[in-house]
Amino acid sequence: MSSSLAKNVVMDEEAEEAFDLFDVTHKGFIDFEDLKRSCSLLGEDLTQDQLQLMLEIAGTNGRVNREEFAQLWLHLS
Repeated sequence: MSSSLAKNVVMDEEAEEAFDLFDVTHKGFIDFEDLKRSCSLLGEDLTQDQLQLMLEIAGTNGRVNREEFAQLWLHLS
């Protein structure tokens, strides 16, 4: 996903809350451990390969930043 496209997206309150559910330490991005923990809490038993693929599709450098999440949120809503 192009970061230049994602930077133009503003998240609404619902998207902000969803992002914060994953980024519990408020570092500004969702990494592998965040995704793994969140999926586990939601009862999703995903493999490491599946989790890594999700990060590769949605983000860059093995993580999803706030802007990338906002872009994904728009596509899914």
